[in-house]
Amino acid sequence: MNFSEIFRDIFPLGVGTKHEGITWEYEQVREYLISLSSGPQNLISINDYPQVIKLSRHWHEILDKMRRASQDGLERLSFIGARDDKLTVQEDFIIGEPHRIPSKLVSEAIRRGRRGTETEFIGTIHSHPRKRLERDILWGLWKERIHHVAGFSPKDLYPFTVSFSSYRFYPEYLAMVVEGNGVVLSLRTQETETAQINPELVSQVAFDSYWRQKEKNDIHLNSDLEIAKRHNLVFYRANIGECLSRIPLTHN
Repeated sequence: MNFSEIFRDIFPLGVGTKHEGITWEYEQVREYLISLSSGPQNLISINDYPQVIKLSRHWHEILDKMRRASQDGLERLSFIGARDDKLTVQEDFIIGEPHRIPSKLVSEAIRRGRRGTETEFIGTIHSHPRKRLERDILWGLWKERIHHVAGFSPKDLYPFTVSFSSYRFYPEYLAMVVEGNGVVLSLRTQETETAQINPELVSQVAFDSYWRQKEKNDIHLNSDLEIAKRHNLVFYRANIGECLSRIPLTHN
C-alpha cells in the first residue's frame, strides 16, 4: 500500500467534487509533502486535494522575508526539501536577475544542498519582484497580471509538464510564487502524469513562447490557469499570512 492510500485512511480528503469545505491543517500538509520525497507513487488524485491549506507561521515568515528581499527588483529562489520525517525550506535565498534565476545558479545550489546529505528536493519557492511587475504592466506586457494578483509564468510551470526522468534538475511536486503580498501554490496530482509533453519536441523556450503568443492574442487569457487546466495541476492562492484557498478550475 502506498502513501496515497494510507493518507486517505488517516486524513479526511475530498471525493469527486466534495473537496469543498475540506481543510488540511499544517501537520497534514507536512506529512503529505514529506511522502513525496519517496516518489510519485505517493501523489494523490486531483479530486482528493482540499479546499483550504494551512501553512505554519514559519512558512509565512519565509514568504514575507522573500517578499521584502525582492523589493530590490531581483528574483529570489528557495528550495523545499525532505528527509526522513523532516521538511525543510531554504532560508538563504538564491539571488537571481530581474526576470529569471540563471540555471547555473540553480544547478550549483542543488549540488551544494545535496552534498553530505540525503535531502530530496521536492519543489521551490521563488519571487516575481513587484518593481518588474509594475514596469511590465506599464508597457502592456504580462497582461494576465492585470486580472489576478499573483501568478506563474509559463516558464515557471514547464517542469510540471514534463516527465520526472526528462527534467534535468529534480522532480518538482510543488512550486510557490511570491508576488507583492500574494502567493500562489501549484501542486502535481496523479492525473498530471497523464498529461505530459515530450521535452524533445517542446523545449522550455518553445513552451514559454507558445503561451506568451496566446496571451498577446487574448488579453483575457491567464496562461498559468490554462496550463493548470491542461496539465491537471491544482492551484491555491492567498495573501501572505492567510490560509491558501483552492482556485476553481475546470480540468480537461
